[in-house]
Amino acid sequence: MAKEDRGAGESGTRSSGRKAGGGMEGANADTRMRILESARQLFLDTGYHKVSMRTLAKAAGVSTGPLYFHFSNKAEVYFALSMEALQVLNGRIQQAAALDLPEARKLHMIFMVFEGFYREEPVYNQIIRLAFNPLSGIDFTESQRTALRDRKLQYMNIMKSVAASGIHNGELRDTEATRLMLVLHALGEGIMMAAENGDLDMYGVTVTELVNEASRVAYRGIAVREEGEQE
Repeated sequence: MAKEDRGAGESGTRSSGRKAGGGMEGANADTRMRILESARQLFLDTGYHKVSMRTLAKAAGVSTGPLYFHFSNKAEVYFALSMEALQVLNGRIQQAAALDLPEARKLHMIFMVFEGFYREEPVYNQIIRLAFNPLSGIDFTESQRTALRDRKLQYMNIMKSVAASGIHNGELRDTEATRLMLVLHALGEGIMMAAENGDLDMYGVTVTELVNEASRVAYRGIAVREEGEQE
């Protein structure tokens, strides 16, 4: 019952915040940003299931009241972080796809985006991986799962579009664009998983080195070569 009363109070606070103008809205936005910034590292350091709304509030330096104003539960916090992380990744892939390069080279650059994201944004990378792990135990709602899937599909469809363009103009071998995209996507996912499992360390190979090698091997398999050109 107390939870329901708190929810009603939050609704009223939100309404008064909107009426008050930019000052309170700006403060609310700053609080939300601070909560998400602290939650990113807290989830990584502590693990999702050891984090509570109370520890989220403490890490952000706020009481639980402001936290519940913005988020109903920790799954909602994690959902917001996951959407944020996917948006960052999508932006990088969109930039690579917009480069003035042949389509095969664009696919290489997109492939390298994943390596850069893994290296430069380790927290975001882990957030995304856990969000889509069926064993994570995160209680996303169906609408949240759909939103996450749709945002992930954005970058996958960018890859598919680049592949389809390369196939259409004869630069890439005649194959089905969706399957080509999925092969490249699965190859990248497998490399990142091997890195996390320590498989690469056992052979003294870095993620960057293996991504470059995988890109070279994949390019040899999908690119159409001029007559007489060596493999």
